[in-house]
Order: sequence, then C-alpha cells, then structure tokens
Amino acid sequence: PDEPASRPSGARPPTAPTSPAPDPVKSATPQGQGAPSPRVLTSTSTGETEGPKSSPATAPQSESQARTDPRTPPAGNEAPPATSAQRRRRERPPKRGYLTVIGDGPGRVYVDGRAVGRLPLRRYAVSPGTHEVVVKGDETTQTLRIRVRSGRTVTRRVELRPGLLKLGIKPWAEVYLDGKHLGTTPLAPVSVAPGRHTVRLVNPDLGVSRTVPIRVPPGKSVLLRLDLSRPAPP
Repeated sequence: PDEPASRPSGARPPTAPTSPAPDPVKSATPQGQGAPSPRVLTSTSTGETEGPKSSPATAPQSESQARTDPRTPPAGNEAPPATSAQRRRRERPPKRGYLTVIGDGPGRVYVDGRAVGRLPLRRYAVSPGTHEVVVKGDETTQTLRIRVRSGRTVTRRVELRPGLLKLGIKPWAEVYLDGKHLGTTPLAPVSVAPGRHTVRLVNPDLGVSRTVPIRVPPGKSVLLRLDLSRPAPP
C-alpha cells in the first residue's frame, strides 16, 4: 500500500467544523409552543422565590402636595382653604354709622373734639358707638351725645338762635347761670343758648340762696321775677 503524503513540519492537523452550543432555555421549550415563560429563580440562601419584576407603583403624594390638591380632603382637624368670597368678607372693613346735624343758623360742628365741617352736616361717617357732638354758633354752643348704630344714619337738629333771660329780682341778688357768675341785679337781658338752664340767686344780707330751673326757647325771651324777701313756696 502507498504511504500517506507527509505533512510539512509544524502544520496543524485539520479540524472538523463545530456547531454553536444550543441555548438551554430554547432547547427546553417544546416545539410548536409560544415564547418561553419568565424564569422563576429560587434563592439558595433564603429559599424565597423571586418572580418577574413588575413596573414600580406610583409614589404616594407628599403632605404638601396633598394640601394643594383641591380634590384631596384636609387631614385631621385642619380647616379647608378659604374661598375667595370668604377672603373678601374678612378683608372688608367694618360697617360705619352716619351722623347728620342740621340747625337754624350757621355753626361749626365738632365730633369727639375734632372739627368736621359746618352746618348742615350730612352723613358724616363714624364708628358705631356714642359720640360727643358740639355745635358752635355765633352766640351759642350746643353739646349733644349721640349714639350711632352700624349701618344707620342718626339725624339731630340744634337750635342756635339765642334766647334772652330777663331778671326782676327784689331786693337784689348775685346771679349765677349754670354755675357761672353773671353779676349783681339789676342786670340787662342776658343772651342765653336755647334749652334748659339753672339760675342761682344769692342775697347774703337776707341769708337767702335759691335755685330756679328755667327753659329758654330759641329766639325768645324769658322773664324770671322773684322776691327774695318772701319765703320760698313749698
């Protein structure tokens, strides 16, 4: 027999072609079935079974986000946010009352010591409560205390035309009008603001002191006639 041809020294012998290694997962899948089911792995340390991973759940809202979300009810006793109407009511200034002062002549009007205008004074806004109103005319001054309610208008009329006080006192007397000394009789007619007043007559010689209330109408005169030598009427 013929001997095989000799190979050159150092040359490798030819090798047969190799096929790729089969995939263990694909080879385990029977033919004719669909895609392989997800793997189920068992941890050797804990013995727990790990299933397929699912997509992460939506993170819960934070407390600040829940408060700003109008659909989220308030937690605990926390009050719900105020509506625009409630905010307007809170920001609305408190109601005021109004003063109207009229008179029978010119005069300056003062409310709680502050000059606010002249007669007639109409719908002057003040806070609810009691206020002192002073009206100064050319010859007379009227002082009123007026209570004003919220949302209401109070109207007052003042009489500024002075009246006259005439005195006919026997034998004579020191005259005081509302605590102010006017002089010794006989006296000329005294201009008096309309309204109620108190006249005190004093005669030291007779040891007599009498007090007489009077009312002076606006623009009219009142005569006070009195004999101090006679006993006072009961």
